[in-house]
Amino acid sequence: MRARFEERMAEQTCIARELQDTLLQSTQGLILQFQAAVDHMSPEDPARAALLEALDRVEAMLTTGRERVLDLRTSEEPLGDLPVAYAATGEALRQGRNVTFRTIVDGTARDLQPFVKAELYRIGREALLNAFRHAHAATIEIQIVYGEDRLSIRIRDDGTGVDARMLGQDKGPAHWGVVGMQARAARIGARLDFWSRAGAGTEIELRISAALAYKPPSKIGR
Repeated sequence: MRARFEERMAEQTCIARELQDTLLQSTQGLILQFQAAVDHMSPEDPARAALLEALDRVEAMLTTGRERVLDLRTSEEPLGDLPVAYAATGEALRQGRNVTFRTIVDGTARDLQPFVKAELYRIGREALLNAFRHAHAATIEIQIVYGEDRLSIRIRDDGTGVDARMLGQDKGPAHWGVVGMQARAARIGARLDFWSRAGAGTEIELRISAALAYKPPSKIGR
């Protein structure tokens, strides 16, 4: 599992570098050229408004592309404490929104396998992104439970919820990305469950056995 993870991280880093050096920079150059052309157009030209709207959409696409590249590149960087990483993500997403966000930790924190921790963080972050962007919730919380037998992570919101028929699909108005999250969970031997219905909020639980999640205790004196 570790070998597969390290190989995949190397591939992601290479892809991110190529995207940054070619596609994103080339797109930025084209935007500047089109913007220069628009600046020379008459304000009364009906094509000018259409081009400005198109430029806005391309800028938004470029921003999304940069976020994805950053997502790929940061996956190679070692994560610190998992609850702290979740808390930082939630606080960043909360800015500008009238939402209460809480991070809850139960049990004694344990050191996690780096490749498992990275995937757990990515799944939890995707769940938080969905909750902040689509749930229209007043309260969002993430709970990390360090158990003796397993590690559990729960993300809950009191938002609008989602039709149960959507939870097994990677499409629909809420864009939950369930299929991708389940694929990540499967790669590390974890289980991902969803509970939701329209108007009743959503809860996501991620569970992985202690044997897979926790680093073995160090053997002092040997």
